[in-house]
Amino acid sequence: MEAVAGAIGPARVGLRLSPYNTFLDATDSVERAVQKNVWLMQELDRRVPGLAYMHMVEPRLAGGNTEAEGPIDHSLEPFRKATKLPFLAAGGFKRDSGIAAVKDGKADAVVFGRYFISNPDLPTRLAVGAELARYDRDTFYSFGEQGYVDYPAMKESS
Repeated sequence: MEAVAGAIGPARVGLRLSPYNTFLDATDSVERAVQKNVWLMQELDRRVPGLAYMHMVEPRLAGGNTEAEGPIDHSLEPFRKATKLPFLAAGGFKRDSGIAAVKDGKADAVVFGRYFISNPDLPTRLAVGAELARYDRDTFYSFGEQGYVDYPAMKESS
């Protein structure tokens, strides 16, 4: 981070962390995940001040293409409190949940990934409150075009 920020300026560098990710067995207890990621955030703030943003993944995404099942008793709140940087949250947001997250102070902005794949016109759909097209996880990270460029745009109403 120091080298990248030194080369292009810290205001052009952000960091994405997935503190609760379990992909490839990279898992910690909730307490350890909070402890080490808060430490990392504080250390980066000390060593590379002025980063553009902190981007974190909600705990409901367990890793890879897996969403956590059942109730989740932890959140990104400890990380939100640990930084003064603009705070971006990702992880299965839709229009209403994204608006609520920002309104409730849980994030400065929400980030859409999977729904951007299946909705090439996502900003328009969000603006007008249109239904989001479902994505097909089986086509993620594949070698073909299916699942990336074959989702249709929303039909215009006459």
